[in-house]
Amino acid sequence: MLNIIIILVALVLAGQSKTLPHRRLRLVRFGTTFIGAETPIGPLYMGYGYTEGGRSRWYLAIGDHY
Repeated sequence: MLNIIIILVALVLAGQSKTLPHRRLRLVRFGTTFIGAETPIGPLYMGYGYTEGGRSRWYLAIGDHY
């Protein structure tokens, strides 16, 4: 029998960023969601991240990462 564990995660976060010394701190909002599974070939993760300003990124990770 094949045992596969599946995990679904979604995060919405906010933090402060100070990009230049003369600028004030400002709140930056961002989030990510991903699905992962423990498979016979190792961990497998696929996800999507986004931040304000329309920046986003898809990612895929296969196997152990050190």
